Amino acid sequence: MKNLILSVATVATLSIGSYASAAGITIDTFNDPNIDIYAVSASSTASSGSKAVSGVIGTHRTTDVEHVSGPLGGNSAIVAGLFSYSSDTFTKIKSKTTWDSNGAGLGGVDLTQGNALTEQGFKLNIASIDQGMIDLTFSLRDSDGDTDSVTISGLGQGLQYVLFSQFTNLALDFTSIQSISMGVTQLSNASDLAIDFFEADAIPPSLTTPLPAAVFLFGSGLMGLVGFSKRKKIKDALSA
Repeated sequence: MKNLILSVATVATLSIGSYASAAGITIDTFNDPNIDIYAVSASSTASSGSKAVSGVIGTHRTTDVEHVSGPLGGNSAIVAGLFSYSSDTFTKIKSKTTWDSNGAGLGGVDLTQGNALTEQGFKLNIASIDQGMIDLTFSLRDSDGDTDSVTISGLGQGLQYVLFSQFTNLALDFTSIQSISMGVTQLSNASDLAIDFFEADAIPPSLTTPLPAAVFLFGSGLMGLVGFSKRKKIKDALSA
């Protein structure tokens, strides 16, 4: 039995590790050396700005946060190596993060890396989320000005994939992208989200080829431990 558990654990580790080390395109690592926070309240309905940081495609990250409803506020922040989104009690906000080199464009980056759209997509690691209360919208603009977006609901903790084949505008050129954005929309009051990293990468075979259930359980356990550690760092940093 011990040998079986070790074998399953080894397969899970190799599987997870191979995707983590794959040559993807980094959108954002969120590993800013200092806290980058944009906060709003009922009396301050919007907050925005662009910041030049390393580990970000196009060298800049632009953030826009709006107060939607409720008596209090919330924020979108980069803290402790995470994108952190949080709203207060009885309150809704929304945010949009854009990567386009502060409006100058990304220079026509090829997100497909020479592969078919059905083989590539966005990959992000969600450290924590109020599942069912937050939608993420991913939007793209190419060098010809064509745009498209896709909204993902029901996201949970752990690795998540947004397939490029889910975008429906056939005119959008994934080989010449100028702008990438991620919007956060609350479906319920007082919702929280934390994302560890965001990149474009190949779709793992596990999405089409099932692995043993024990592998997924092992991987989920690892992601849970990572999420717990990250959430503690956020809480400590924001309260410092």
